[in-house]
Amino acid sequence: MISDGNESKRRKLIGETLQTWSRDEILRVFPELEPEDVVSVPMGATGEDLLLSDKALKLLNNVSFEMKNQKKGNKTLYQFMTQAKKQAKPEQVPVVVLFDHTYPNAEPLLCMSFEAWLMATRRFSEERGDIH
Repeated sequence: MISDGNESKRRKLIGETLQTWSRDEILRVFPELEPEDVVSVPMGATGEDLLLSDKALKLLNNVSFEMKNQKKGNKTLYQFMTQAKKQAKPEQVPVVVLFDHTYPNAEPLLCMSFEAWLMATRRFSEERGDIH
């Protein structure tokens, strides 16, 4: 629970840090994109956390980003990912597929590292001919 204005500012800074890092990583892996193609939205704004230009949407396969930088509830997921990494061969990408049958209208979710997703997305865009 947010108890005061300072706590609210602290939490917004934490969230903004993840958005900025994600934007920077996208621009690093996709040098074809310009900073105005991937824009971090101010904290508290309604909608997506990264605004993507048409060019960025095409290269990133029409994704929509919702960022969550929090401790609560992530420990088990990180434990699952550690297990997947231990089991994966060096040439494999570790992923975790999870499902909570108690959650209304749940569907299985896939979790992988942001770097692995970026590299797979780049390869797909190159194979599709979007990157020359």
